[in-house]
Amino acid sequence: MRDIPAMVSRGAVLAALYFAGAAITMLYLQTPADVTLFWTAAGIGYAIVLRFGTPYVLSIIAGQALVHLLLAPPVPPLFLPFSIGSNALATWLAATYVNANARQLQLRTSDGFLLLRGAGVLCLVSAAIGSLGMLVAGMIPVADWPRAFLQWALGDLLGATATTSSMLLFGGHAGSRPAWPRPWAACANVCYGRC
Repeated sequence: MRDIPAMVSRGAVLAALYFAGAAITMLYLQTPADVTLFWTAAGIGYAIVLRFGTPYVLSIIAGQALVHLLLAPPVPPLFLPFSIGSNALATWLAATYVNANARQLQLRTSDGFLLLRGAGVLCLVSAAIGSLGMLVAGMIPVADWPRAFLQWALGDLLGATATTSSMLLFGGHAGSRPAWPRPWAACANVCYGRC
């Protein structure tokens, strides 16, 4: 049986990491209707779920809820489930796609393209749900939906492509996912409680 306290504490640390990635991005938003062009948390969340498994989607939900509670400009309550759900569901689907197509990630070009295809799934699903939520909550007019969708998708894609591989390299591997070298093994051991 899994060690539940260790999973909960790891989940809390990973939620804080997701929150930190989102906090960096939130500095550039001025109004609730703004959509960021670089959502670093997308890559962090993607790497978390690839590295630790689908139960850690809950860390994304917790991190995103904290962002809305502590940092984000006030948004209509109707938008909150769309925002939180878009990030969590899209990340889960992207990681499921990658896991279905690779038994073990290696430092190879084909796996890089697999991660990129997964990031494509992530950004399109997240943008569809999130921009629809903006429309339903009355944050944007119908005419602005294509712009919001495109900005949301590109922000997630840039965040995923810029941070996921670095996060996976930094985190090393546990068991069979991913089997990439650990250039900062000592620091990773401390961060993941393996000391």
